[in-house]
Amino acid sequence: MLPGIDDPDVGDAELEIIVHAILHADYGVLRGHHFDAEIGRAREDFYFREGHFRYDDIGNPDAIGADSHAKFWKRLQQLGCLGTVKPGCDLALGIAVFSFSRVSLQNFTLDEVAVGAIAGAQVFVHRNECADAHRFIIALMKNDPIEKALAALDDIPLNTTEGRKQIEKTLDSKINLVVAKAARIAGDAQWLEIVPKLVATFQRLLPGGASADKGCSAKTAIARALHKLEYDGAEFFLSGMKYRQLEPVWGGSEDTAVDLRAICATGLAGSTYCFKLRELVNLLVDGGWPVRAAAVRAIAAVGSDAASLLLRLKALTGDGETNVMADCFTGLLGVDGADAVPLVASFAERRDDDSREPAILALGESRRDDAVEVLKELFGRTVDPDGRRCILISLATSRTESATEFLLELIRNESSQTASQVVEAMAVCRTDPRVSQEIEKAWNSRP
Repeated sequence: MLPGIDDPDVGDAELEIIVHAILHADYGVLRGHHFDAEIGRAREDFYFREGHFRYDDIGNPDAIGADSHAKFWKRLQQLGCLGTVKPGCDLALGIAVFSFSRVSLQNFTLDEVAVGAIAGAQVFVHRNECADAHRFIIALMKNDPIEKALAALDDIPLNTTEGRKQIEKTLDSKINLVVAKAARIAGDAQWLEIVPKLVATFQRLLPGGASADKGCSAKTAIARALHKLEYDGAEFFLSGMKYRQLEPVWGGSEDTAVDLRAICATGLAGSTYCFKLRELVNLLVDGGWPVRAAAVRAIAAVGSDAASLLLRLKALTGDGETNVMADCFTGLLGVDGADAVPLVASFAERRDDDSREPAILALGESRRDDAVEVLKELFGRTVDPDGRRCILISLATSRTESATEFLLELIRNESSQTASQVVEAMAVCRTDPRVSQEIEKAWNSRP
C-alpha cells in the first residue's frame, strides 16, 4: 500500500492496481488527468513524451477549471501538506508533497492518489533531486502487492491437487498480470484439468476490455496456454479472432488485441472445426500485420487445396509488410511443393519489389533441390550487390549439398570480392566442422 493510505473505502485490489500502475508506467491509469469538481474523478492532464512523464497545466486554473483548481488546492491545504508552497504553477509540487506524506488520504479519490504519486516522482526528477525520486519509488516498490503476488506463483507446486487449486484461485484475481502468469504456468505445465477455468476466466475478462485487462495481457496468455494444451474449442478461438481492444496512446489509440487474434488463428487451425478456412480468410485483411502473418501460417498449416488457393491469392494481391509475404511464400512452398516454385521464383526476379528478398530467402529455406537450382541460375543473372548477397545467404541457409558445392566453387574461382561475400554468407554453416574445413580449403586454393 502507498504510505499513509488508510481510507476504509479503498479496497486492496484497487490499491494494487494503482501501485502497480505507478511502478510500471501504466499509461491507461496514469496518463492524463483533469480534476472534476462535481464527480471527484481525475481526467486527462498528464501526457507521455520522449520517455518521460511530464505535467501540463496541472496548476493552471484556466486549464482544469477554476472551481476544480480551487477545491483541490483547498483540500491539499486542509491536510497541511503544502507548507510554504504557493498555488498556481506549483500545484504539481503540492501534489508531490501530498503523495509523499504519511497523511490520511481519505479525502482523495483513487485517481487523485495515482496522479499525486506519479507527479511526486516526476517533480523530484524535474528538480534534479534524483535521490529523493529514487527513495520515493523504492518506498512504493517495497510494498508492491502485485510483485509479491507474481513472485508467489513461482512457489506453487506443479501437478498437485493443491497447486491446481492455487492456480485456479489466482485466475480469479483482478490483476491481469497475475492472471497472465498463472495462465502461462498452466500451459507450460500441461495442466489439462485447468482448461475449463482458463476458458471461464477468458469469458470473464472479455466484456471488461482494457479496464479489466490492460494491454490484453491476460487474455492473450490464456489463449497461448489453451493452444499449448491443444484445446479444441472453436468458439473460444473464434471469439478471440474477432476481438479488438483499442487503448489510448500518445497521438491516438492502439489495438492491443493483435497478439490475441494471431494466437487464436493458430489455435483454430489446429482444431477440428470444419469451416476454419472460411474464418481465417477474414484475417488476411486484418489491420495488424502480425495477425495477417499468423493467418497465412494458419492457412498453410491446414494444407488443403483450398488453402493453397488462398495463399496464392494473397501472394498475387500482395501485402505491404514483407514478413507477411515471407510467410506466404514459405507456406506456398510447404503446401504445393514443386508447383509453387515458379510462382515464388517470379517474385524473386522483381528487382524493384519489396517482395523480392522474402521470395529469395523462402526458396533457400525450403531446402528443395529445384528451388536451389532456381537460385543458382538467378545468381548468374543478378548484377546488383544487394540481390547477389541475398541469394548467397539463401543458398547458404538451404544447407543442401548442391548449394554448398556451388558456393565453394564461387570461393575457388570468382573474384576476391565475390569470394569474401560467399564466406560471409556461409557463416551460418560454420557450426558444421566439415563445412568449415571445406570453406577454409576452398579459400586457400584460390590462385
